[in-house]
Amino acid sequence: EKEQAKLNVLVVEDEESIRMLIERFIRINTVASQVGLIEKASDGQEASEILEKNKGKFNIVLTDGHMPRMGGLELAKQIKASGENIVVGLMSADMDSLGLGNPKTQASVMRDYGIAAVLPKPPDLSQFGTFMEHLITIKAGNSPASQSQTH
Repeated sequence: EKEQAKLNVLVVEDEESIRMLIERFIRINTVASQVGLIEKASDGQEASEILEKNKGKFNIVLTDGHMPRMGGLELAKQIKASGENIVVGLMSADMDSLGLGNPKTQASVMRDYGIAAVLPKPPDLSQFGTFMEHLITIKAGNSPASQSQTH
């Protein structure tokens, strides 16, 4: 059986303490063995530049919603437009202002911006684990090598 390639994750968050927490959450979670590199950016603009310089390197982007210069929705839209096979997870303490608080609008916002999963902040470790597992499952389903399975 072929060894599964490790997934590289970009964490985009303007608060350093939360960036560190998320990295720690990834490292101590059940998904840790599937994750390779964890890179961090302090806002969407910085993340966009990192992704531009490292095309094809990152598999998963975890982004905060509200950040200076460029927020998570705009970053997600850029990633979607780039056509890169990157799965985006968005975390926010204020889902309502992003149009993600209401289940009716949530699905269409996620679809329009190419967001695979959302997580209210602050998450606990198990919520975060579920969120990451969900993103990794979607990533596995998106990879050209695997057959698309309908659940």
